[in-house]
Amino acid sequence: MDAVSVGRMLDPEQVCSLLAVLPQFQGVRAVHLESVWAKPDRHFNVFYRISDGGRERFASLCLLGQERVDQAVRRIGRRDAGPSGGDAVPAANAGHGILAVAFPHDHRLEHLGVCLQPKVVHGVLGRGSVDRCEFAAYRAGLRCQIRYLAGEQVQAYGKIAVERDPGRRRLVHTALAEATKTLAMRVPASLGVVEDVGLDLVTAVDGGSLYQSLGAGSDAPLISRVVRALAELHERVPGFADRVHGPAGELELVRSWVEWMSKVEPSIEGRLRRSLAILVAEAPTTTPNGFAHRDFHDKQVLLGEANLWLLDVDTACTGDAELDLGNFLAHLFLRGVQWQRALDHSHLETIAVQSYGDRARADVTRWYRRASLLRLACVYQLRPRWRAIVPALLGETLIP
Repeated sequence: MDAVSVGRMLDPEQVCSLLAVLPQFQGVRAVHLESVWAKPDRHFNVFYRISDGGRERFASLCLLGQERVDQAVRRIGRRDAGPSGGDAVPAANAGHGILAVAFPHDHRLEHLGVCLQPKVVHGVLGRGSVDRCEFAAYRAGLRCQIRYLAGEQVQAYGKIAVERDPGRRRLVHTALAEATKTLAMRVPASLGVVEDVGLDLVTAVDGGSLYQSLGAGSDAPLISRVVRALAELHERVPGFADRVHGPAGELELVRSWVEWMSKVEPSIEGRLRRSLAILVAEAPTTTPNGFAHRDFHDKQVLLGEANLWLLDVDTACTGDAELDLGNFLAHLFLRGVQWQRALDHSHLETIAVQSYGDRARADVTRWYRRASLLRLACVYQLRPRWRAIVPALLGETLIP
């Protein structure tokens, strides 16, 4: 994967030039990076918000390689041909192996445009149940989460995604919604599937995200509540035997990030490899035997009045409990650095470990925390706004 092209896609001035191959974005002078989706040496897609002339528009750049770019332009052109207004174009070759795509077109999510129309859910929710919709989160070429509303009231959330086995996602979600019905942390119930477009619908639940509450300065009791609920989840819910993730799998994931980022950002290669070497040398031997969310952090938890709600359970597997706890601690450290509250968040980490209890092995938790921090350092090196915090993340991976 071309490191130079990755750099182009993260440089605001060059992004404006790359997007200019789409006539509707010619003359744009400012873009805001909304999200990055990277899978080392396989995918690199960036989603941008463009504000000009009093309106907001969105577009993506996807690093595919020249041959695949041309194929994608032809495929999107055939699939999404039709009235688009003025001289708008859905996709174009931006050169350098980069595909430029106007949202809501997507080179892999072929039904995204349809899913962003309220009528698509009427067959499941009932005619007239929804009168508008908006995307809640989007990663180009991977997935989109959508709110379906009646007036200002959210009626349901939908997700469309590219996955090797979408049937598994639905089975896992249904199983977890049932298994957590009486727990402090629950998984929202499924409402059904719009089969023709692969759209999964789930119940809209109350509550703001833990991330927002932490940002507002919420304190130890909130962290304690969330982590106790996580411990109950690990104790009461069985894992999914078809996918097992332990230290070896975590090392493989982190190593792929380090190898790729060493090519993309050679200036930090030495620090990345030093941290990886320590992880390899100190990898614990475990026998994963319980439920693991595998992506548990502050943005995955909603704080309802009566319940906590757990989101995005697609990655659920059989794993070590310390995998989730360590990843959660790593994100607490990350937020402390982002929000310049390192001392406060160090205290929150201590509260989290104490609240979880003796079931978590301290050495295994610390190892997973360091693995998550190394991966996060790679991820945030790709976000120009946050590159200044990467040394702090890497420094923390060296602390035993």
